[in-house]
Amino acid sequence: LFYQECCATHIVHKSNSNAGAIIPSDQIVDTVNTLSKTALCINGDVLNWLEAHRDLWVPNLPSFDELKGHSNGYCVSKLKSIGSSIKLCNNILATAWLLKPAKELYYPMFIDWRGRFYSKGEYVNYQSHKASLALLKFSKGLPITSMGILYLKYYGANLYGIGTSNEHRVAWVDEHHQSIMNLDIDLISKAKNVPLFAAFCIEYKNCFTCASPNNF
Repeated sequence: LFYQECCATHIVHKSNSNAGAIIPSDQIVDTVNTLSKTALCINGDVLNWLEAHRDLWVPNLPSFDELKGHSNGYCVSKLKSIGSSIKLCNNILATAWLLKPAKELYYPMFIDWRGRFYSKGEYVNYQSHKASLALLKFSKGLPITSMGILYLKYYGANLYGIGTSNEHRVAWVDEHHQSIMNLDIDLISKAKNVPLFAAFCIEYKNCFTCASPNNF
């Protein structure tokens, strides 16, 4: 994908029920353009992991015994819903493999008449499914620094479901350091958000296998 700068008249999408779209300020236009020109790429390590461990994040169709005793309407609705989720997950992986060779991906932004920001992108999009977000990383990185490592620990523990204080989150990550480094399947499978926590574990491992983690 290529980046193309937008002007105020091109970033607002009107709804059919409200023709009075907002007029974006220069600051909003600058924000949209800054987000739109941020280069991303597919995280190959995460893609390989998600492909190899579909059973941990792609839903399964219910068995006959699970549907037994329910009405036909319930069964049809359940199968359609889960089938749609499975199709979405498969499309995310297929799209990610197609995009993987690209060194830089750009996601154009737009805002609706209420002023909400959205990015354009089919299946692999950082505002879409959590697996889509897990698959994306910045194509041009900066050193993480000690402060960045601290916030990485906050983020990882929160993804797992540790919702207490930041001090508790850091302590939890430090306690499970070796399991995270080993990409322990038992640990990852119990996460509140498996795709994103797996991506965290992979980046955490990459960071702490560096000679100087602060410069990762």
